[in-house]
Amino acid sequence: MASPSHHQAAALVVALLAAAALAGARTPRTPYQPPEAPAVDAGAEPVDLNTADLGALDRLPGVGPSLAARIVAARQRRPFRSLADLDRVPGVGPATLRRLAPRVRFGPPDAGPPADREASNHAENGTQCSH
Repeated sequence: MASPSHHQAAALVVALLAAAALAGARTPRTPYQPPEAPAVDAGAEPVDLNTADLGALDRLPGVGPSLAARIVAARQRRPFRSLADLDRVPGVGPATLRRLAPRVRFGPPDAGPPADREASNHAENGTQCSH
C-alpha cells in the first residue's frame, strides 16, 4: 500500500495540472491578424519594377535579395504591365502584393511617348503612317 506522502504528492501534481489547465482556459485567444502594410511615405516615389536595380527592389517591404533577383529575372523574360503580372514571380503571394501595391509602378521599359512608339512600329514594319 502506498504511503501518505505518495498520495499527497499525487494530489499535488493533479492540483497543479488542473490549475494550469484552468489558467490556460481563461486566457482569451485572439485570432491571427496579418500585419497591415505600413503607411506610404507621401514623398516617396514609387519604384518602377521594369527599371529598378537590385538595391531599389531589395528596399521594398517584403522583398529581400533573393526575391529581388527573381523579379529582375522575370522582367527580363517579360516586362511587368500590372501588379497581377508580379504574381508570376515565385515567392510573391497575396500578402506581398498588398504590401507592394502602393509602392510600385509599371512603366514600359525604354519606350518613348506613344507617337514615337507608333512611328518606330511603322519603321520596323516598313509601313507608312497614314494619320
